Amino acid sequence: MKLSALLAKTMLIVFTLLTLFSSAQKSNILRLKTGNVLLENNLNSVVETHQYQLSELINNNYYRIIQFVKVPTLSQKNVLKQKGIELLNYLPDNAFYAAISVNADLNELKLKGAISIVNVDANYKLNNVLASKKYPEWAMIDDETIEVSGVYYSNLSESLIFERLKARGAEIVIANQSNVVRFRINVSKLQEIYSQPEFYYFEEKDMPGKPEGTRDVTCHRSNTLATSYNGGLKFDGTGVTLMLQDNSVLDEHIDYTGRFTNQNATQTGDHGEHCGGIIAGAGNLDPKAKGMANGADVLVYNPNNSNFNSVPALVVSDDLTITSKSYGNGTNAGYTSLASQLDQQIRQDSQLIHVFSAGNSGSGWSTITGGHKQGKNVMAVGNVTYFDAIASSSSRGPALDGRIKPDICAVGTSVYSTIDPNNYGSKTGTSMACPAVAGTLAQLYHSYKASNGGVNPSSALVKAAVRNTGEDLGNIGPDFIYGWGRINGRRAYELIND
Repeated sequence: MKLSALLAKTMLIVFTLLTLFSSAQKSNILRLKTGNVLLENNLNSVVETHQYQLSELINNNYYRIIQFVKVPTLSQKNVLKQKGIELLNYLPDNAFYAAISVNADLNELKLKGAISIVNVDANYKLNNVLASKKYPEWAMIDDETIEVSGVYYSNLSESLIFERLKARGAEIVIANQSNVVRFRINVSKLQEIYSQPEFYYFEEKDMPGKPEGTRDVTCHRSNTLATSYNGGLKFDGTGVTLMLQDNSVLDEHIDYTGRFTNQNATQTGDHGEHCGGIIAGAGNLDPKAKGMANGADVLVYNPNNSNFNSVPALVVSDDLTITSKSYGNGTNAGYTSLASQLDQQIRQDSQLIHVFSAGNSGSGWSTITGGHKQGKNVMAVGNVTYFDAIASSSSRGPALDGRIKPDICAVGTSVYSTIDPNNYGSKTGTSMACPAVAGTLAQLYHSYKASNGGVNPSSALVKAAVRNTGEDLGNIGPDFIYGWGRINGRRAYELIND
């Protein structure tokens, strides 16, 4: 063989080996909030020993992280469960938290492409703030007590979690339907809590919310869906129920009469008055201030995030479909437990959609204000002017994991709407863009129900229609400034109607 041919063959072999090594390295990466961890291919040794501590058993199960060459199929997951290995939440890359029975047949993992089984180390469970021990002042109740949220495995009961937390001196604050419990604990006991086998993730209490922002109906083409002339469309949101979370009791203005119901709302400012009017104000005193869905019903709550716990029940009792909240909680917190809860609510109630302001944190990248706004099923809204230019204060993406945010934009600059008592005024911010989108969505829901026997559309359908019919602004295609562009209610209506 000629020297050149031999050299080429040798280089090919080396390249192939390096490629295989690189692929193996990539498949063994575990991506955590605090950084990446490279796992060893230790399956054979673990299967042989099948070791666990009695202290970590819960209902005859112990918990591990299992990594696979590729994600198992649903049928493979079912077989593993029958063998005593239940795969729970996903971890990138190709890994799962797993509940393993003391009687499990671990040999089945070899047949399903598993490569690693590792303990759920306490340090794996933390976000960057808790890992750094630089606790923010809003999470500290006093000099020694901190309020944190813990996420526990979905196959465990809330009562068991409460019992185990209280046994370690924790004070329960609140729990939600997505296996998240918020509690207070002495800082000196945090490490003990992190080590408890029932939990797989912790984060500090959310930063207190702040209101974001202090002719849009035509820009959004909302006016063409609810016309005043004969023969035009009449989709004003009648029969659609929204939730508004904000800082006002909406009861004094004539534009709210009969359709706004105050639940636990408290009056600390007129931010909520303005947002409520943008969603569904009647324009009784000044028709120029008529809201997007001026026939819709609005349930008014205070801005506490715990109100999201009421959403599933409201879907059943009040046919709730859309929530609107224009509050920020810090900058770019990443995908939080609240984001997970809201995504799961939408998965379980397909008519439901959560709409948020993207934030007013300026022109830098990754400035979305709050982890919940980075949810995969929710909509985060940016602020454009009447001339379709991005407002300099409008927060920008990407989400911390690289996904596109905001999802859509709407006019939030110099928006004219209601303020108490029986008055009107202009405000600017993504706070104003968010309810504009929520109200336009209510019109789209109304139009769909009118053609489908009163049945609500899937929020996935409406979200897809809105994003794919937006007025493309900025770079061609979706981007981190405008998302999918400025909302165009008429185009979205025509797409859904077709």
